[in-house]
Amino acid sequence: MQVELLAVTQRNPALTPETVAGIGDLATIWQGKSNYPENMIEFAGRVCYRSTHRMGTARDFITDRVKEGHEDIIEHIVVTLRVSNTMDPLDWRMLNRHCEVTNVGERTWIVSGNTRVWLDFFRRGIALEAAPILTRVAPAIFAELGVSVLEEAAPDLPSFAANDPVQDLTPLLPAQIGPMRVTLLGYTQPLLDDPDLLLSHGAATFFFEGISRACTHQLVRHRLASFSQESQRYVDLSKGGWQAVVPPAVAANPEAMAELADFWRIAEENMRNCARLASARRMPVSCCPMPPRRASSRP
Repeated sequence: MQVELLAVTQRNPALTPETVAGIGDLATIWQGKSNYPENMIEFAGRVCYRSTHRMGTARDFITDRVKEGHEDIIEHIVVTLRVSNTMDPLDWRMLNRHCEVTNVGERTWIVSGNTRVWLDFFRRGIALEAAPILTRVAPAIFAELGVSVLEEAAPDLPSFAANDPVQDLTPLLPAQIGPMRVTLLGYTQPLLDDPDLLLSHGAATFFFEGISRACTHQLVRHRLASFSQESQRYVDLSKGGWQAVVPPAVAANPEAMAELADFWRIAEENMRNCARLASARRMPVSCCPMPPRRASSRP
């Protein structure tokens, strides 16, 4: 089996520490100590715990999350390979339905999968020829494979810039309406001539902020995507209160806002009392109302 790297999730070219300065906590991505794909994975994990201010402070953050089984965060990086001189990929889609496999010629295949898919394959002893490439993309994810699997040094990651780069990057900047903001963090675009292949093997990672839990419930129904979401188990009142998404009609009515503010004051006080009486640092999610949360998704 021969394996060639065709694409890996790239940074949105409009995002730099300068262009996102002052826009939420996006600039903390560059505080990560690894390459951009791994920094995106750590950022997704930090979003779950509302700890983006700690980006880059724990060397084993990603490896530890994988050991714990918190593997949704590693779904946001997609790697596309050309696999040749084998018929093995014919069965891969049946083994893991979250990969995309296309036959492009005699014993030649285009295969795309997020790093969780590739880790699943490697754990089953499948496609180990690709392990050096995937380890180069995200060494923290594949640390468990060990030196015996990675005997061959992996090549440097090439750049996958488009042949016709976008001149005006303004449309790629974060878009905001009221408290709601969406940011394209990265994209995967194999440099292939066939439009159908580009559609099948392309991917994008978006970061949603200031949306309600009701909205994210609608998003996560679509299992073609991957999701990481701020946790209601780990994020308690000490990290900033409920910070509710307020409907515009309520926000425009001072009397309604006064009622809402009074409700939140009572609710927060009662939650603290319940936690104290139960000797619990955190209350079960079933006891919590629906505050705004942030989600990262890969449609």
